[in-house]
Amino acid sequence: MAMTSKLLSRCHMPDGNLREIFSCYSDDATGTIQLDATGQDLRNVGLKGTDTSTTAAAIGTAIDVATGIATLSGMIADVALTGVSGGAVGGQTFTGTGGVIGRVVSGDANFQAQTMIVNVSGTTITVDRPLLGAIAAATMNSHVVLVVDYAK
Repeated sequence: MAMTSKLLSRCHMPDGNLREIFSCYSDDATGTIQLDATGQDLRNVGLKGTDTSTTAAAIGTAIDVATGIATLSGMIADVALTGVSGGAVGGQTFTGTGGVIGRVVSGDANFQAQTMIVNVSGTTITVDRPLLGAIAAATMNSHVVLVVDYAK
């Protein structure tokens, strides 16, 4: 259940409620995130997870009101790309089949952390971060945008 999360924004809404938006990167079908529940009534929390891929499956969300741990489920875990090869230092394309726009790609030391597929054209896969070298293998995982609403 490994998942890394990055807080993208935290703001108070016009109605006085608090909203947080996270970018979550998972390498399994489920993952957890510890919410900062300081001063918040966790019985009144709304969670909405959206997979950024074009083939987005429904992301399940649940929260343990005693601990503030939110669980996301229904994510894509380690789907291998086939025919992977190529690319060069500083480039942003490599060869492979089965790529899905919006998925995080990893599985080779020449991908930067949290590299995302942004285009697929035939067997050419384009990512959003420069490669560190030639790619020999790749797997895809979910990237989920999680919106947390704390209602008063």
